[in-house]
Amino acid sequence: MIRPLLLAISLCVAAVAAAAPTPEEVLRAELRATVARVMASGAFADRAPGEVALRLSLPAERYLDLGLLLDPRDPASDGLRVLGATPGGTAQALGVRAGDRLVAVGELNLVGLGVDEDGGSRAVAALQSAVGRMTDGERLSLSIERGGRRIAIDGAVTVRYLPPLRVELGEGDRVAALGTAASASSTAALATSTGTASAGASGEACGRISTFHVAPRSQRLYAARVLAIDGAIPGPADQDTFRLAPGRHVLEVAEAIDAQDLPLSISRRRAATGRRTLEVLVEPGSTQLVAARLLDTLGGRDYWEPVVWKTLSEACR
Repeated sequence: MIRPLLLAISLCVAAVAAAAPTPEEVLRAELRATVARVMASGAFADRAPGEVALRLSLPAERYLDLGLLLDPRDPASDGLRVLGATPGGTAQALGVRAGDRLVAVGELNLVGLGVDEDGGSRAVAALQSAVGRMTDGERLSLSIERGGRRIAIDGAVTVRYLPPLRVELGEGDRVAALGTAASASSTAALATSTGTASAGASGEACGRISTFHVAPRSQRLYAARVLAIDGAIPGPADQDTFRLAPGRHVLEVAEAIDAQDLPLSISRRRAATGRRTLEVLVEPGSTQLVAARLLDTLGGRDYWEPVVWKTLSEACR
């Protein structure tokens, strides 16, 4: 059975029907319901409840809820058939209804684009790409067919940025042990290269670097990835925080700038731009936040640079 596609840039947490709930109350209810569904699915069927341990980190995310329910396998020979519009979404605010045919977004014609090699609608992909590049307050123009008539509708979109998210499932000591084995080799390599053992092995003071937090886009700062520290691979690909001995360290950093915030010429060649080197001075009891800064000059390879944009005072453990 073909499932409909909910066209939204990311998943929005459903509102809890309560009188002025606090953010904590909403998240607590949603997280409990989500964990219950995960457990009911049998995802941890091979473990006793006391053995469950999971750590999840999500970076800050750009979020635009268009709220269109579409058929992902629709070949769009005569436009994308709208199955519905989600409450509170942009499409509903513009007046899009179930049964409408979406034939164009702005100047982009969505009729007759066919399907790709996997059977997915090229029109759906084109619509997602066009909406994904929009900025907050920009006006979205749609052309739809309804009852044999073509109708033009127009309205502003709202782009939001979701904050970083970190969730731990299970007892604290078991969750903390998740990264121990994975980071043991890199910790040893770092201790050798710096001549100082890390706090985890010897109890000495330590500091950290992290790409978990992302600064506001108004500072032209975006997510980054740490590829190497002092020439050694620092840990799993999804790790975002690294414990280091105090002193100078050399990071190899790659950018993770949102594609919609880059000119098309840069988006096409960004994979070939390589990595950047960043030297940091790690102080005991501090966490240095690393990001990719988008430069005002977007010519050549030098459209971004790695930076430490904030230092937090917090115990290293």
